[in-house]
Amino acid sequence: MAGEWGPGFEILGPLKGIMAYFKGVVPTTAALFLAVLIPMFRTTFRGIGSEKGTGSAAVAAGMMGSIFSPWFWILSVLFSVFLYFSARFENTALRILLFWIPTITVSVVVFGFWALLELLILRFGRG
Repeated sequence: MAGEWGPGFEILGPLKGIMAYFKGVVPTTAALFLAVLIPMFRTTFRGIGSEKGTGSAAVAAGMMGSIFSPWFWILSVLFSVFLYFSARFENTALRILLFWIPTITVSVVVFGFWALLELLILRFGRG
């Protein structure tokens, strides 16, 4: 199979191993992010009309507290299994729709949210 397309294409062989590694790491990371974010948004926005203000420390504490919840582990395993199997679909359209779009979207949203919090901390300082 090496060199099937001509000389110089033998280097593509190791990339398949790297892609297989990322197909395992990216959905697991996205599943952990989803398992933290879904309950956090549900609990944060449930009482938004009755509370006067929720500080960023309370939101961060709620996110960290959800890691010790059984729902976090149940959701993370379910999302991880779903993304694992959707990454191995033979149909390219289904694989893009059910694997690549959710994992990239979740990763971009989480890293964007993290960058926003970091910018707010740098801008307004601590305390």
